[in-house]
Amino acid sequence: MEGLRYDDLMRWGAGKSLEVIPEGMYFPGLGKYDLTGDGVEDIILIDKNTSIPAAAQQESNSLGVKLVYYKAGAFGDDVTVYLKNGNAGGTIVTEVRPRTFQEPKHYYRPVPFSEVLMNPRLAPQIFGWE
Repeated sequence: MEGLRYDDLMRWGAGKSLEVIPEGMYFPGLGKYDLTGDGVEDIILIDKNTSIPAAAQQESNSLGVKLVYYKAGAFGDDVTVYLKNGNAGGTIVTEVRPRTFQEPKHYYRPVPFSEVLMNPRLAPQIFGWE
């Protein structure tokens, strides 16, 4: 959590792990969920074709706090939460495009153009960073 995970992965030679598409919290389907662990629902996932009700019509939990509404659906739908399996549930996803990590290229950074201008012996770029 100190913001150095990328550097650690590069040092350990574990760059291929960056190809895994990240997934978030699991929701079994639409409905109310307790995200704080206090036993009281905090949010509600509704179908992508359902409108979020006006504030006066929104449900409240047992503490009298209004639930936060999220439209759930598959990636690419006009929703606020993307579930891996759409309305059938699954983990939250924020991207679906495949990732690639090229070894050894991505373990190194390209030589900055300004540095090559100052020292032409640094050219050509290493590992395909043309």
